[in-house]
Amino acid sequence: MTELMNHVPAVVWSGASGAIVALLGVLLANWQNSRRQKDQHAFDAREKKRDRTVALRKEVYLPLAASWQEAQGYLGTLIGTQEKNGEPLMRFAAAATKLTVVAEMPTAILANKVAAELTKKYMVLLLAAEPARLANDRIEAARQFRTAAQENVKLAQLEIDKFLRGAQSDRIIFEALMLNKKRYDDMVQEFWNAELAAQKLQAFHTLEYMRKLTTTIPELAKLGFSLLLEARRDLELRTDDDGYLSAFVAEQKDVLHVLHETINKLEESLNEDGQTLPGNLVVVA
Repeated sequence: MTELMNHVPAVVWSGASGAIVALLGVLLANWQNSRRQKDQHAFDAREKKRDRTVALRKEVYLPLAASWQEAQGYLGTLIGTQEKNGEPLMRFAAAATKLTVVAEMPTAILANKVAAELTKKYMVLLLAAEPARLANDRIEAARQFRTAAQENVKLAQLEIDKFLRGAQSDRIIFEALMLNKKRYDDMVQEFWNAELAAQKLQAFHTLEYMRKLTTTIPELAKLGFSLLLEARRDLELRTDDDGYLSAFVAEQKDVLHVLHETINKLEESLNEDGQTLPGNLVVVA
C-alpha cells in the first residue's frame, strides 16, 4: 500500500491537497457567512423589537405628557365657578396606568408616585378653594337680589310718578308710596354692601389658595419633570437633557413670577380698606 502510494505522482498529491484546502475554505466561508447571517438576523430581530417597543411607548408617553400638562393647569382653576369633577386627573391616571405596562420599571414606579401625589395635592387644593367658591356664590346671590331690588325701585318710582300726574292729594297714600320706594332703595344698598363684603372675602380666600399654589406647583412640577425625563430616556431621547432641564427651570420661574405678582396685587387690594384679618389682610365690614 505504501509502495503504491509512493508511485502516485506528486502532482496528484498537490491537486488533492489543493482541493482539500479549497473545500475547507468553502466550508469556512459558508460557516462565516452563516454566522454573519445569524448575527444579522438576531440584530434585525432586536432592532424590530426595539422599534416596536419605542412605537408602542410613544403611543402611551405622548398622551401622558399632554395629560400631565392639562392636570397641572387644572389645579390652578379649582377656584373657578365651573363644576370640578377631576376629569383631567382621571385622564392622567389612566395614561399613567397604561404607561406601567410598557415602561421601564423606574419609569413605571415614578408614574405611580406622580399619580398618587397629584391626587393628594388635588384634594388639598380643592379644600383650599372651597371657601373662595362659596364666597363667589354669595356674590352672585347678592347681585341677583340687588338687581331684583333695583327693578322694584323702578316700579315704585313709576307708582309715585303716576300718583303725582293724577294730581292726587292724599298725603297718606303719597307717604306710603315714598316709604315703599325707600324700602327698596335700602334693599339695594344692603345687597350692594353684601356683594362688596363677599368680594373682599373671596379675595382673601383666593389669596390663601394662591399661597398654597406657590408651594404645591413647584413640588408637583419637579416630580412631573422627573417622570417626563425618564420617559425621554425610555424613548432614547437623551441628546439634550441639559437643554430640557434649562427650559423646565425657566418655565417654573415664569409660573412662580406670575403667582407672586397675583398675590402681591391681592394683598394690596385687601389692605386698602383697613380692617385686619388673619395674615395681615383686611376686608370690608
